[in-house]
Amino acid sequence: MPLYHATLNSYSIGETIEAKVESTFYPDAVERLEATKPADAPSRAICLFASESLDFCYLFALKQQWSRESIKLYEVEMPSHHHAPMAIVHAIQKKLESGKPSAKAESEYWDPTQSWKFVETFGPTMTIVRKMQAPSINELILSTMYYSEADRASAL
Repeated sequence: MPLYHATLNSYSIGETIEAKVESTFYPDAVERLEATKPADAPSRAICLFASESLDFCYLFALKQQWSRESIKLYEVEMPSHHHAPMAIVHAIQKKLESGKPSAKAESEYWDPTQSWKFVETFGPTMTIVRKMQAPSINELILSTMYYSEADRASAL
């Protein structure tokens, strides 16, 4: 299955990018996920992200407040990676901030038992396969679908 990456950086076809910077989003959740990750899983703290959906990849970039003209989309390969439900990370962060248990959400993140549409794929490296054109998306519908998953993740 193809994977897609959104960025503000320009890359060349065949270029391999290595994760070098620790994620600053959801620091408490990432710390918990690092502590509970399976031995064979890549780091969630220092990684690169991709999506199985070009539409959602583009929506994610738009939600970062990046200008449409600056967003670059690529099809990528990630030889070592893990797929996990994206909405769960936010839910874990909120649980930790409010002192609620997060073990069930952590377990679902690393070994999903439910069906999730919005999945983050992450790993230590990615290779650029080709540049993609920005898709025509309905931001409202995609956002509504994502927030539905976020509500479900919060209930874990």
